[in-house]
Amino acid sequence: ESYESLPLSDEALTLVATREVSAGEEVLLDYGPRSNAQLLNTHGFALPTTAHEQLQLELRPPADDPLAPLKVRILEAGNLTSPYSLGRSSLSSDSNLLVALRVLAATRDELAGSEQTGDKGRGYARAFEGSPISQGNELRWQEMLARRLRPLLEEQEARCGMRRGLHSTRVHALERCDAHHPSVLD
Repeated sequence: ESYESLPLSDEALTLVATREVSAGEEVLLDYGPRSNAQLLNTHGFALPTTAHEQLQLELRPPADDPLAPLKVRILEAGNLTSPYSLGRSSLSSDSNLLVALRVLAATRDELAGSEQTGDKGRGYARAFEGSPISQGNELRWQEMLARRLRPLLEEQEARCGMRRGLHSTRVHALERCDAHHPSVLD
């Protein structure tokens, strides 16, 4: 039977296979890389977890940072502008978020580089190459991200009626809460 001759109905959904399907063979649908908001909007359901959830973070150098104009120029030259996406894989070695965090947390010396490391005048290039700028820089960007996320996590806890407690208790409570309230990454 051809696709054109299939009966249409308001009460049924017809799926057409692009290859032969044997009787009893499992048929799977691939919804593609979609967030829960997209799945709910287009397909009417959401998943308990999905790798495609992202939170958009506005990140800029602090107003009192004397290097702010330089950091903004470096990021713009690399075609990186806020907002940055935070998702399950955002802290991989070359994500836009991680590059931006490393540049924003950099000191003057880290941005400048050195002859010993072979990047004099381009110390920030390590961030764009997916490498740490320095151990101190790694600690600073992690703290910067934690400060940015802390209010969002506290807001999530408040929505779920949670009190501060042990980390593992908080994680389990947030997992239970996700069934009733959207998470910060939804």
